Amino acid sequence: MRTFHALTAFSALAVWLASGCYRPSPRSAGSECGSDGECPASLQCICGMCVSDPEAAACSFSITVRAPACKRAEDAGSLCVKEEEFFPVTVVAHRDSEQKHSSRYAGTARFASTWGSPHALPFTFKDGVATAEVAIDRATPAHKAFLSVRAGSAVGASGTGIYVDPPDYQVEIAPVIAPPFGWAAGQVALPALDRVGDDRVMYFVGVEGKGSYPKIGVARSRDGEKWTPDPTPLFTPPPDVAYFSPSVMRTSEKNVELFFSAEAEGPAARANLLFASSSDGGHTFGAPMPILHGTSCAECTRGIMMPWVLVDPIDDLAWILYFSTAYELNRPPQLGVGRSVDRGATWNLDRVATPSTLVKKPAEAETAFSARVLHDPYTGIYRMWYVELDPMNPARCAFVIHYATSADGQFWTGQRSHVPGLKASDVQWTQSMGLQAVGLLPGAVEPPDWASQSPRYTLWISAVSDDGDLGCRPRMIGRAFRP
Repeated sequence: MRTFHALTAFSALAVWLASGCYRPSPRSAGSECGSDGECPASLQCICGMCVSDPEAAACSFSITVRAPACKRAEDAGSLCVKEEEFFPVTVVAHRDSEQKHSSRYAGTARFASTWGSPHALPFTFKDGVATAEVAIDRATPAHKAFLSVRAGSAVGASGTGIYVDPPDYQVEIAPVIAPPFGWAAGQVALPALDRVGDDRVMYFVGVEGKGSYPKIGVARSRDGEKWTPDPTPLFTPPPDVAYFSPSVMRTSEKNVELFFSAEAEGPAARANLLFASSSDGGHTFGAPMPILHGTSCAECTRGIMMPWVLVDPIDDLAWILYFSTAYELNRPPQLGVGRSVDRGATWNLDRVATPSTLVKKPAEAETAFSARVLHDPYTGIYRMWYVELDPMNPARCAFVIHYATSADGQFWTGQRSHVPGLKASDVQWTQSMGLQAVGLLPGAVEPPDWASQSPRYTLWISAVSDDGDLGCRPRMIGRAFRP
């Protein structure tokens, strides 16, 4: 499919060129020289740039990063910023490589970094000096990022390291949905969202009452604030089976794929990944069918748990599955990833190295589960919100939402160890609603509207309580925001 688009674009370009409509832009002062050192007649190529005279050349740069200093004593001498937070950087051009002579350079330059991808608002040098607003798109784990700048063959690098942390969350003071919610009188949790235009559809886990098993429900909204549940569950499991953790994926205007786990009772039971398909835009679905059996994963002691599925951004005919290899309180859960190129007929499964940077004792096993992932087309980065057990809280359901990033969706780096995740104590409504929540689970993640004045991610969350013999139960749905 992508090849077709590429060939179509190439053919259109060829016709345009042949018609004589294309005219290359002439090089101007401050632009890079041609491959053979070519510049307009009035300019000369010096250090890879077309300039009017040697005094206007840029052969090296010096950089001063004016981001805020870190507040922690352990970070003394470093700078600290948030992801996508702009900070000023002053760049001075020199007409020699030893940075002894100032320049009247009047072009621009491009930034690079040892970590992530910096991007700058448009800027131009004046008399050899420019102050650019720069942001870095990816949180640093335990190391720093160092900026550099380049134009032609001129380069300059900053010796001051920058820590990049995730932005702080802003949690709404009230839940968006709380039981009773239509037929789901006992619990409502773990939303997955589909959106077409102004219409929003939420797939959620609902429990009718005490002793009932979780089912998959549907709710609809025009504004994302007021939700109306369908009168009956979308999918009801067979006896002694729980349907859990829906994930929705729209592959076209008409085709919607819905995934969720089917968890049976019994110590030897393993959860299967179920799949239901709609060809009418999500108005009706076929019967759910197993698409991946829990026994397919040797390390999944309880099967394929907490699934999250998305279209591979590199191959739009392939699917990527994130899942938890276990969900037992006496056995550390870990993350897994699966890839399918044939609509789920076959899967290649693998472990995901736990992205946490939390300090653990050597005897402590990694704990990570319930990953919610999106690919950010604006930056090309995969972003993950996932859960770890709080090492400072003895409560067995003390689930904390953490954040990690990846360049390929397979290898992940987490936030710095001292940066707190999102905890139940950060969510005011977990107490005001009479819910003694001890943990949180992530649900859907909505990407920013980059055309808005204040683009932000929307993280849907579910509060989790400890119900004794019934285990850790997610009960309500709310939202948290971050830039």
